[in-house]
Amino acid sequence: MYLDEQPSVEIELIRDINSMNDYNKSGIVNHLAFTVENMNEAINHYKKKGIEILSPEPQPTLEGGRMILFRGPSDELLQLVERVVVIAENPLD
Repeated sequence: MYLDEQPSVEIELIRDINSMNDYNKSGIVNHLAFTVENMNEAINHYKKKGIEILSPEPQPTLEGGRMILFRGPSDELLQLVERVVVIAENPLD
């Protein structure tokens, strides 16, 4: 769900019909995702604070961006997402 008034906020509802792993069995929510401008800077920032990233490298998203997961203080799954930057073509070219 997107709101025109707040384009930086997105709410995504997912129903896990056939759970294939422990993805949603711990924590207080399934997961929360936060968009970042620069994935590498964000990863370095959190690693310096002692946060353990759950995979060695960012993983691709369905939209072509990158994402990475880590655990929050209540064992909730947290996600950083770097979106694809789309450059609009100039119709005057």
